[in-house]
Amino acid sequence: MLPMIDDVVKLDFYDLLLNTYLSFENGDEVFCILYQWDSNKLFTKYEGKLMSANLFVGHEDYGDKVLYKFKLSENMLIERELFVKGDYKNFSKHHKYLINEFFTKKIKAKNVKDINNIVDINSSLKSTPPLMDKEEFTNHLKKIEFKATNPFEE
Repeated sequence: MLPMIDDVVKLDFYDLLLNTYLSFENGDEVFCILYQWDSNKLFTKYEGKLMSANLFVGHEDYGDKVLYKFKLSENMLIERELFVKGDYKNFSKHHKYLINEFFTKKIKAKNVKDINNIVDINSSLKSTPPLMDKEEFTNHLKKIEFKATNPFEE
């Protein structure tokens, strides 16, 4: 799904990109991108660009990491449904093109041939659907509660 978001938002700072998630929490369709935050002026300018994108819906800070949330267009939602089902071979031609461009030119993935074969309807290479509990950002959070005590109470 990241190549489709990249096509609209024009992502950058791939070296600081830590992970992506299909959902923020169970039941939503909010695509999330987790970055290692950087105080570099170029990154903070980029952060402003992300936040002004028409798909942007919010962000959350987690210490030195920041999560950017994006809504998906109707076409993206169709492709997301195929992705969730593991029906990669039925991605649209445009989505397949974006995948190839993204992994060839931006990420320079060594396994781009395998990726292209997974989405090629004429190829026998397959991949399993994603595990949705791993695709929900909130499943990766640990909640820590602090209980303050008053030393003067006894």
